[in-house]
Amino acid sequence: MNIQAGGKFTAFHAARAAQARGTLNRLITGRRRRDEEGVPFRLRFHIAWPAYLFYAMATAPVVANRALASRIADGAFDRAAAKRAEAVDVFHGFLAYSLHSLRAYRREGAGVLIDTGAAHIGYERDLLVAEFDRFGESRPAMDEAWVRKQELEYEEADLIAVPSTFVRDTLVERGIPERKIEIVRLGVDLERFALQPLPAADGPLRLISVGAISFEKGVPYLLEACETLGDRVELTLVGRVFPEMRRLLRETRLSNVTHIPNVPNSELASVLGRHDAFVLASVQDGSGMVVTEAMATGRPVVVSQSVGAREFVDEATGIVVPPRSPSALVEAIEQLLEKRGDLPAMGAAARAAVESLTWERYGGRMAEVYGLLA
Repeated sequence: MNIQAGGKFTAFHAARAAQARGTLNRLITGRRRRDEEGVPFRLRFHIAWPAYLFYAMATAPVVANRALASRIADGAFDRAAAKRAEAVDVFHGFLAYSLHSLRAYRREGAGVLIDTGAAHIGYERDLLVAEFDRFGESRPAMDEAWVRKQELEYEEADLIAVPSTFVRDTLVERGIPERKIEIVRLGVDLERFALQPLPAADGPLRLISVGAISFEKGVPYLLEACETLGDRVELTLVGRVFPEMRRLLRETRLSNVTHIPNVPNSELASVLGRHDAFVLASVQDGSGMVVTEAMATGRPVVVSQSVGAREFVDEATGIVVPPRSPSALVEAIEQLLEKRGDLPAMGAAARAAVESLTWERYGGRMAEVYGLLA
């Protein structure tokens, strides 16, 4: 089989699992990741230049446009990769990078699996348009041609792999036959994200949220909640600031919020370990893998109902709240403050809830899906 993704996503995990089973023919990727072991370089083909094109278009002064940059760069990767199509049993492509490629592989007789980690692109677009309008942001939330390309990928795929029931439900809601959808839950590196004791229960409740600082991650609602909670909490935001958030961050300067632009995944566990609880307030997050990583370290979590990892959160491990609700976030965090002495037990339960989510299990489930196509 051939596996293809312009970004990293979970492509290396899928490729490692296929290589271990002797079924990987080629990994086509836009990332030269020498730190990713288990996939020999002789089986990798790199198409790196579209990523540089995206960065140039998305960050250029005055004319920066992430939406347009995504369409052009993702399409360029797809067209370049399609020229590498060859006779294999299965083509495993990632959404937004695979329309021209899947057509080329189908001509070679391959079964086609499209992998998506997010809600249906139309569902996501509608949410983002609403968020941009709500916060008075005029930048385009999403490029319509890019949306249509992904809709065609859903339609033309034989099967679609999704990481959660949340993603599956948004696809079905938008007309994708449920019979085409296979749930393949993502793994957690349980050694890297080992169980850690919580900090001493003194001072403000130390919260952390990891991911893009964006409308999609619900950051405006989390900031509003922290403003209401005041000095009872301290929030660390880890992630790159998206353009639409810059104005809001300038206008919302909170003394109890700290921003760290980037933490490598290899160092994330130690950063999580300095906090009492993890929060992800996304308006759409197909999996929220960082949620299960935080749970593995023993952090209780607060997540929105629009996060795929909500499946692993119950009253023993955290709190699930409605999306786009600062008041619900305030109430949930106040509950954690009130039962601060119970947080270690919640953290232990959180770890237990995700211990079955290994990458080996992910690979086995993915192999089952490949078997439906071969």
